[in-house]
Amino acid sequence: IVHALIVQVFTQVFNLLAEGLTDAENHQFQSDYYDSYLAKNFIFQFVNQYMGFFFLTIKQQYTKDGCGDQDCVGMLRKHLQTTLVTLVIVQ
Repeated sequence: IVHALIVQVFTQVFNLLAEGLTDAENHQFQSDYYDSYLAKNFIFQFVNQYMGFFFLTIKQQYTKDGCGDQDCVGMLRKHLQTTLVTLVIVQ
């Protein structure tokens, strides 16, 4: 639940930041502005949305806490379900 809420907060903050950064670039054409804005948003959203899941599946097993019963995929499945339900409720 916390992961889904953090993702939403970071998304809202970055949307404002990306717009300001793209405005500061002072593009000559509107299409260049939209391309730059879209690239920033795509890269950030990709990292923001999937980094937690990447950590669970790849890195969690090597930490002190581990995956519990050596089932990182089961842990990922539970985390995905919780995140999706939380996102549906929040949005």
